[in-house]
Amino acid sequence: MIPKYIFEDDDNSALSSMFLASYTGLYKSGHLLFAYGSGGILSKLCDMISEDEKEQTYVIFVDMIPDNIETGRTYHSLQAHIVKNSLSDRVCILPIICAEYYFAKAFHKTDIEIDPAVVERCISMKVHYDDFWTLTHNKHMKYKSFEAYCKKVLSKCFHPCVNKDNNGQWRFMRENCPCSNPDCSRNLSWSILDKSFRYITNYPVAPQEMDQPNLNAGFTAYTFQEMKVVSRQLCIMYNQKLAEYKAYCVAHNKNREFGPEIEEV
Repeated sequence: MIPKYIFEDDDNSALSSMFLASYTGLYKSGHLLFAYGSGGILSKLCDMISEDEKEQTYVIFVDMIPDNIETGRTYHSLQAHIVKNSLSDRVCILPIICAEYYFAKAFHKTDIEIDPAVVERCISMKVHYDDFWTLTHNKHMKYKSFEAYCKKVLSKCFHPCVNKDNNGQWRFMRENCPCSNPDCSRNLSWSILDKSFRYITNYPVAPQEMDQPNLNAGFTAYTFQEMKVVSRQLCIMYNQKLAEYKAYCVAHNKNREFGPEIEEV
């Protein structure tokens, strides 16, 4: 049985649109869903479990930011519900970082990148609070979370077409390259599917039910049980980064609130 995949994002966002370019069939079938914010994940899961067959499995992609305590609360609320209702054999939580992070990772060292050194720092997840580049763009960034840092990197370190243009369009995420308004001076010939493939393969794991899996030789397909193993690995990685951020704040006398460690459900 195909799992049902739940993302906390909005399916109309630019990055979600690029992700969905590889999953039109899965999306239309109702097996790829979006919760429109972390607060909607648990209610969506509960609604589906009450209606679906008991053999149905669920994979939840949850943004987990080391220096954002709210993401930890979301994770632990889900975890508590799953444990209380004995759903561990049916639900897998994947603590990912954020959509902007995986975009930066996917398009690092490509022709749309403007500042490779900053992008490299971003995808390494180094603590950014006192980073010179960050402070020159926004002196308040030292108080922002790593997710806010990723968003800033996306807006400043890649070609302008990555961001919303004057007509409110996100050309890079929604159109082929070259697009209908080719003013970028980049000699690119990426289809939206090319870009989607590059993007999803930089997630730690993605749904295996792609529209055209044979077109992407670099894609690794995971079964539900294999995703449970990846979940455990992601929890370990998150806890390591959480420890790094905590240690940095102690060493630099920064008052920052952090959540507890997480564990695979």
